[in-house]
Amino acid sequence: MFDSCSLDLPPYRGFVAAVYNGPALASVLRELPRLLSSASVEILQDGRNKIYAVRFPPAEYPTEKDMGPSKSAAGEAVVKIFGARGFHKLKTLLLPSKGIRAWRGAVALREGGFETPFPIAAYERRRFGVAVESVFVAERLRGGQEIRGLFRDLPEMDLRALIAGLAPVLADLHNAGLVHRDLSDGNVLVFFINRDQSSNPLRNSLLAISSDTTAMTPLPPLPALSTTTTTSSGFQFSSRKSTDACPGTNPILGTIAPKSALVIPAEVRPWSSGSELPARDGFHFLDTNRVRKRPRLGNFGRARNLVRLGVPVSLRSFFLDQYALAVGPSFPRTRFAFYYRTAKRAFEFWLAFKKAFRLRTIARKLGLQ
Repeated sequence: MFDSCSLDLPPYRGFVAAVYNGPALASVLRELPRLLSSASVEILQDGRNKIYAVRFPPAEYPTEKDMGPSKSAAGEAVVKIFGARGFHKLKTLLLPSKGIRAWRGAVALREGGFETPFPIAAYERRRFGVAVESVFVAERLRGGQEIRGLFRDLPEMDLRALIAGLAPVLADLHNAGLVHRDLSDGNVLVFFINRDQSSNPLRNSLLAISSDTTAMTPLPPLPALSTTTTTSSGFQFSSRKSTDACPGTNPILGTIAPKSALVIPAEVRPWSSGSELPARDGFHFLDTNRVRKRPRLGNFGRARNLVRLGVPVSLRSFFLDQYALAVGPSFPRTRFAFYYRTAKRAFEFWLAFKKAFRLRTIARKLGLQ
């Protein structure tokens, strides 16, 4: 269970992780606009959505040992300020802002046992019911590699090992009813730890970290949930009282079904001498505002969700085999492969069409994106 508290910093409202909740974080968030304008802040992205790396006072926060994965940069956070225009801004009359959706997606992933940067806080400012500003803050990770470069550069033997580790994670993600609507190569980070001095980067095992978030927090479990509601996006929120972690109402995401075991046949183990297969906790998902909970996810929906990944053409059948193996023996692998190929062709056609007619540029000029 991910413990969170409601955040009320007028004119902002949102959520904060219970282990970060306190006057120190509130002070940083109040001073965030001034802090982001200082020369010491690292700008990671400067566009419609702005991303900054900010160093928190390390003495004011739980230590890295208490807080989470060893990959987190101690005392550092990534601040993402979402820019919304046109129709997307009007949608917030009925829907949460991107900052709040990023929070919900990150919590849903961590509750399901999947890795993503530890969410610290998310909040929004509304005017006449429209979200005019939304912010998402998470711990910064260092040392990961985008899976894009690995798909492009690794030899086939190592690619097979990488895919054999990735496919079951994606199968478990779908089994948990979670869909990342932008599951592209840039939104999957892979972490490694050196086992030897080999020049081959995948003669190493992926960094394995406990996905038990209760072990990362020094706080005791909170009382049982009292009420549960479901949002239009399919996320479940519960209200409960806690005088220890957060005074007042504490909105928490509901627990997701446990993940299945990682099962990979011995014949796909490409470096059995001295190195392990990629561990499931070596894969981290980014851009969590695109994560959704789906009560029912059909096979075509599963296949369509995978087409943004740039799995090399020569290994797509192997990728689908590993995915089907992880789902279970009754999974219709042949039909699923047909769905995947169909969705992949449609996606590639759409990308070519958008590029030829410059639809993205037109949408931005019209304020639609």
